[in-house]
Amino acid sequence: MEDGTGVVRSFEQAFRCFMPMYCPGRYAVRLREAGKGQLVPHSLVEAPNEDQLHVFGGNQVRAMGHAVEELALHSEGGELIVLFPDLDAFLPFRERYAQLAKKPCRVRVWAPGTPPKRCPKIDFVVSVHPRLAKYRLFLFSGADRSALVCCKQIGRAGGNGGKEPLACQERYVGFCSFDPYVVESVRWRFNLLSCGLEKLVRRWEGFFPLPTPPLRTINAFVRSQSTLTNGVLGGLS
Repeated sequence: MEDGTGVVRSFEQAFRCFMPMYCPGRYAVRLREAGKGQLVPHSLVEAPNEDQLHVFGGNQVRAMGHAVEELALHSEGGELIVLFPDLDAFLPFRERYAQLAKKPCRVRVWAPGTPPKRCPKIDFVVSVHPRLAKYRLFLFSGADRSALVCCKQIGRAGGNGGKEPLACQERYVGFCSFDPYVVESVRWRFNLLSCGLEKLVRRWEGFFPLPTPPLRTINAFVRSQSTLTNGVLGGLS
């Protein structure tokens, strides 16, 4: 079994490879507590810190998701769970997930809609509760490695006069973890949601509540950091 340090290193390497495909040179905002449960910006980080809350851009979430997929692709087997807002969002990645499903890996795609054809080895869960539409989940639980990216959408930025790509305007709060216990706990609870009961959805959200930090404060912090470094950081992607 690969140790925790090795899993983190593999994830970060994959993340850095995928990030330039979207918005190169972008950073996430690590959060910290400021008393009375309030979260404020702490620092800009190129790669997320394990088990700590961050604010991400939409493309950073996609790059982290691809990094989890890479861990699954190079594993010795396990289960990959991915939550999409709908099956239209899944279709551009159908071939990639079909490739993952050919390995000794169970692939479960959660998304409302009609399952596409020619995906016989992928399990589709289409009875997704509407309250889950705001979440993005990439989870891999394997014999040799585990990884989790869980985020909640908290809004959109204004972009550059509407010219910024839509995915770059999305804002999420969430975390990543490589702790097998955390990953397995989330996997077990998430799979219970397939019954669609409102009570179970509330319990799942309460298991690790994701706060909603003030976006104006986040965006102002990013702009201030970009100014101090002559725009090198570039803000959230």
